[in-house]
Amino acid sequence: MVNQILLTYNPSKVMAGVTASGDMSYYFLAASLNELLNINKVFRIALDNEGVLVKEIQHDKGLDSIIKQITSAEFIWHDFNLLYRQLGTEFRKDRNAQLKKVQDICEIIKKCGKLPKSHGIRDFLNSFDKVQVVRYLAEKEIPVPKTQEVDEYLLGEKKVPIVLKFNTGTRGSNIFFVESIDQLVKYFDRDFYREGIRQSLNVDLNQYDNTLPDKDDYHISEFIDSPSDHYTHFRILTFRDQILGAVLNYSSNKKSDETRIDEPYGKGIPGYIPNWTTSKESPMYLGWKSIISNHAAGATQIPITITSESKKITSYEQVILESHGINPSKPELPLRLYNFAKKVGIIFSKQGTSYLGQDWIMDKNGNFYCLEVNDWSGMDAFNVTHNHGNTDEREGVRVGYQILAKAIKNYQPE
Repeated sequence: MVNQILLTYNPSKVMAGVTASGDMSYYFLAASLNELLNINKVFRIALDNEGVLVKEIQHDKGLDSIIKQITSAEFIWHDFNLLYRQLGTEFRKDRNAQLKKVQDICEIIKKCGKLPKSHGIRDFLNSFDKVQVVRYLAEKEIPVPKTQEVDEYLLGEKKVPIVLKFNTGTRGSNIFFVESIDQLVKYFDRDFYREGIRQSLNVDLNQYDNTLPDKDDYHISEFIDSPSDHYTHFRILTFRDQILGAVLNYSSNKKSDETRIDEPYGKGIPGYIPNWTTSKESPMYLGWKSIISNHAAGATQIPITITSESKKITSYEQVILESHGINPSKPELPLRLYNFAKKVGIIFSKQGTSYLGQDWIMDKNGNFYCLEVNDWSGMDAFNVTHNHGNTDEREGVRVGYQILAKAIKNYQPE
């Protein structure tokens, strides 16, 4: 049982740290940081409800004191963003010193043997770069889609279709279904943008050059076609080897509709290139087919782990479940997927990441592939599995942290 949890940051000092460091982006940061702090408050309330005492690292007592606090901690919760911003009070404008101290604390946690008893220590995989994560999973014998660097793919057989992904994208953004090599080549072609910008803006490319797509920031992933007439994937929320909740996401569009991405056209400003290849109004439009099944992008979630408070499964969704080999009258994760998810949870918990949102896809032959893992996963799925399908994201966060706090409380450190 965990009776006490140690935060590596002090929530009350975060905004003071931003102000002290003279961060020029203060006004842009304030809203997102306040949101993180509000979520943090919800988490602390949930821990309190479970009888878990929350302590905060005292940074003003020196390194030896920090080591002592970490050594005696039952469980450690780390938030890079909040700690980094808080340290502005200590290092003012020296951002390198702020970053170094965050890394030093991670190193202390490692040296004290606390990685398996912590969450949020992500430096071992360069902030969860998706390519590194996929390769790491493959090394651990977890099935993943074939993944290549863009240049590596272009020098090979160049089979299509494939999926082009931004290395650190979130919420289904910057994921493109490539049906022809021409689409891929144009996406990274400076001359293609130069001509498009001339037509659209009548300005020189130079002011945009540093923000155009760079092949080093993307990777190629094998396209895996899921069952049913929708694009689908499983979202599985885990704490170590415990499955906290699972849903099946299905896209808002049907495959048979051949839906193409068409976003509102923004002509852009220097440093930003919105929707240039995804708006039909743009001279640079590439006609990407929409394959996204992320809830943040409009997909619907079907509960797989069922509780008395789960969202009701419609007759239409029952057919989708059946196509995935799942009994709609008694949904549950397929055993092989269940075991894979538990294994991934253990793999990452040993490295200091105990809470995960795992994304898995099933192909038409019943094989499973891990698409990615997220260490600060959204909790909207808990509204589906535990909150009657409530559409308020804040409610999902509240319910999710209650479930997570209970899992932390019941965790038995070895």
